Amino acid sequence: MLLEQATYLDDFPINIRIAKITDYPFHYHQDVDFIFVLKGELWLKNVCHNYLLKEGDIFTNSGHEIHGMTATDKENVVAIIQVSNRFFTQYFPTLPRACFMTYIKNDKHLKQDILQKMLLRILLDYMKRSFNYKSTCIDQMIQIIKYLNQY
Repeated sequence: MLLEQATYLDDFPINIRIAKITDYPFHYHQDVDFIFVLKGELWLKNVCHNYLLKEGDIFTNSGHEIHGMTATDKENVVAIIQVSNRFFTQYFPTLPRACFMTYIKNDKHLKQDILQKMLLRILLDYMKRSFNYKSTCIDQMIQIIKYLNQY
């Protein structure tokens, strides 16, 4: 099992990678991360559960949970957003112990749609890298964590 150490560059407490996943080996880390399927689908194994994540699905790993991903026969594009527990505990002291459930098969209350839009906003601001994108993304992540804590 591989301990993955997140690297946060330029004092920015969010690490964003957009990639095609073929095989992402089993690993764990200390920080919360979001696995957001932007296109296609993939298999995610988290501890002892298997999930088929399809386009639009979001899986939140709370940290310290063993997980890995494998592609299906469909192409995929995935955003992996890691969030520094060390930084965000100043706003949410219990974040390292939090457990968020974001993978919902039947979302009758559209909570996942709201979360998708919030994450897409961060991705857009991060990709544009405007003058104050770091503070904007941090503020948006604070709103996301509040939202997850609330719902």
